[in-house]
Amino acid sequence: MQNWRCVVWWRLGPPLNERCLLAFSVPVFIALGFLLYRCLPTPSVRLVLHASTEVVRFQVANPDQAAFRVAGMRAFSEDSGTGDCVTGVIQPAIGVTVNYSITTTGRPAIGLSPSPTGTTQTVAQYSDDTDQARPLDGFHRIVFDESCKGNSPQRFPIVGNAEFGREYSAPTATQDPMRGALTDARLTIYGQSLHLSVPFFTQSIYEWKKIDVPGGSRLGAISDADDGAGPIWRGLAQFEFDKDKNSASYSIDASTNARGVRLTMPGVPDRDSQIVFGRFSQLTSDPNLIAAQLYLGGLIWLIVKFFEFWNWLGKRSALKNATD
Repeated sequence: MQNWRCVVWWRLGPPLNERCLLAFSVPVFIALGFLLYRCLPTPSVRLVLHASTEVVRFQVANPDQAAFRVAGMRAFSEDSGTGDCVTGVIQPAIGVTVNYSITTTGRPAIGLSPSPTGTTQTVAQYSDDTDQARPLDGFHRIVFDESCKGNSPQRFPIVGNAEFGREYSAPTATQDPMRGALTDARLTIYGQSLHLSVPFFTQSIYEWKKIDVPGGSRLGAISDADDGAGPIWRGLAQFEFDKDKNSASYSIDASTNARGVRLTMPGVPDRDSQIVFGRFSQLTSDPNLIAAQLYLGGLIWLIVKFFEFWNWLGKRSALKNATD
């Protein structure tokens, strides 16, 4: 009976019935909200990582920004058991894999590996203290050596597709487990508010979520690129040595604009867990979108109240006519 009355109201007009109004408006607003949700642009995201790790690996994206200083260190090539002391600046070539690790004595070590897809074996350009530059060809490992002059560097750049930490490796009869644990890691996900040409809506950066990464995990960014190129991390790895605990690690401060991260946790059957910032996260966190939803809700409330008032006027007019 109620549905029949709604059909009559729809075709014949007043008197208005607020129940009929809600019956027709709710599905319309739901459909409209779903369409608006689907039309939202891909959110702009910034991931910020603060962590301690024993290993950092990245593929160089910008040689100028990836350059680092060396001193008090010795460089070994792949085909040589003896190396030379190095003092100066090393600029890795684009596409080269740089690996910051820690030696068994708790000192920083740097590995330079040629790009697997590159045609050249040049891994870096080395400029010494005499301003003489020469290429470094093939794989090189640069390690701390007390017999070399100068103080070893403490700060190392991260500019490229990076991975932090690595999986646990079992010890052997002669070696300890390979260093690589990721510990004390916290990932903060920020979003950039959607710019709307509406008064009082401004562009801003807002925090969506903070995530404590389980120790011993391996973390990298998710790529959306069709060519397989990974997201670019930019930041610093600060080498730190704790004399009291006799332990060394790299303190990481890096960020990327990837839409999410790939997290491999030890002992978890689903080896690759993904944490993704999507449209729904944007809808529930973006200050501009939250304000737009509040304004829309207020508008709907005013429309419903208007029709209630209109219905009340119709009833009052009908009652007055009946009494006259």
